[in-house]
Amino acid sequence: MKKLPPGQASAYLNHPEQADQIAAAARLRCLNEHTGSKRLGDIFEQLDWELLEHRNG
Repeated sequence: MKKLPPGQASAYLNHPEQADQIAAAARLRCLNEHTGSKRLGDIFEQLDWELLEHRNG
């Protein structure tokens, strides 16, 4: 887990609205970028590369 610079945690505690905005943006990014179909696509892409390497190797 990434460490915060000194004072960063207290800055978020002193500005909870900003912390909430950052958390909401992070949640949306996770929901958009880490979908089941994305994971399956990654798996199939990896399998395809392994099959090509095996075939050409």
